[in-house]
Amino acid sequence: MQRSFNSRNLERVVPLKHELELLHSYLYIEKERFGDRLKVVWDIPDCISVEVPPLSIQTIVENAVRHGVMARSSGVTIWIWIADEANYTTITVMDNGMGMSEEKLSQLLYPSSKQVKGAGLISTDRRLKQIYGYGLYISSELGQGTTVTFTIPKTAVKGAE
Repeated sequence: MQRSFNSRNLERVVPLKHELELLHSYLYIEKERFGDRLKVVWDIPDCISVEVPPLSIQTIVENAVRHGVMARSSGVTIWIWIADEANYTTITVMDNGMGMSEEKLSQLLYPSSKQVKGAGLISTDRRLKQIYGYGLYISSELGQGTTVTFTIPKTAVKGAE
């Protein structure tokens, strides 16, 4: 938990390794809390050299835990995939939680001024757009689960030229 208060998390981007260390620590705590109700499947190549906005993956996983494990008495499985391609890296977090309706999904990244739910995802989406020019892609099916994906290009970041 102390790692989440690391001054590195104030930087624009951090090495993927740093983000994954923080994510492992977070998920260790949640696994202790929820036991068998939380399963995590990792599919991450060993040597990926990419930088991501700090707390970006963790925010997505936190939402999967909050809206999956806490909503389903049988628990949830969260899959974390990272695909390393020649020109980009794709990060995907998928869960088999409750999912959401199309209406809720459309409000998630474009909330009304009164809505405060989803602030972490909104912030992550905005930071990704500011840095890379595009943000989160979210798909969900009510009763089936949610998939959140974002892509990190391996070229110069937007505005850094």
